[in-house]
Amino acid sequence: MLDLIKVDIYKMAKSSLIKIVFVLSVLSAGLMLLFAHLTATGDMNIQNTGIMSLFADSEIFTLLGCVIIGMFLCNDFEYKIIENAISSGHKRSTIVFSKMLSLVILIAIMTLPYIIAIIFSVCTNLEMNVYMPTAYLTIINFAIGGTDIVNIVAFIILAILTYSAQLSIGIFIMFLVKKPVIVLALSYITLLLLGPVLELNEVTKGIMEHTPFGIDYTDLVVNFELVNLVKSCSVGLIFILTFTFLSIVAFRKCEVK
Repeated sequence: MLDLIKVDIYKMAKSSLIKIVFVLSVLSAGLMLLFAHLTATGDMNIQNTGIMSLFADSEIFTLLGCVIIGMFLCNDFEYKIIENAISSGHKRSTIVFSKMLSLVILIAIMTLPYIIAIIFSVCTNLEMNVYMPTAYLTIINFAIGGTDIVNIVAFIILAILTYSAQLSIGIFIMFLVKKPVIVLALSYITLLLLGPVLELNEVTKGIMEHTPFGIDYTDLVVNFELVNLVKSCSVGLIFILTFTFLSIVAFRKCEVK
């Protein structure tokens, strides 16, 4: 499995797409920080949240994550890399695990600009307004409040796990469909619709609370306890493992063409 991950890391370093995704992450983190500051100082109307939400980390990680899955990871099917890996003796379960780990690595790379935004905010004591209760806006606000660095690191790990867990659905779709553009579209539409669908009634809301889609960062900050943070991380990890298993099942039932 390490060989497969090394290959993916090498491709990440050479990929123009990943470089573009990283640049977009930098721009989005910068704009998110700017909007949070301007709404706090009153230089931007809070009613413009519709436009500002497009650059919030929740939207950016969903969109760019689906692009990564569809146009980068899924390309291994198009270029017969998966087929060659199987021919070389790699188990299908190993291939699935390697792709899931590659996704987590890519999400961690996308997180780097947001970590810089957190450090910048703390160092400058920037006036901020959490105009949307997203992961990194909440973490930045929490960090400015003077909390311990260990707690900040724990929240960042939670955010990486949460976004990776949500996007693990895209990995399942990838091994089911194997067509880059279709995988991108289906993953994005699925993740876009899951939130509203899970909020339809009390039953679905109850289900959502036990998934990465129901993690409330604001509540975790206001009622901060490390045990609650660990529980939320466990939810993300279990979700990733669940969709890893489902991806293995789907991959074993499908022929690689």
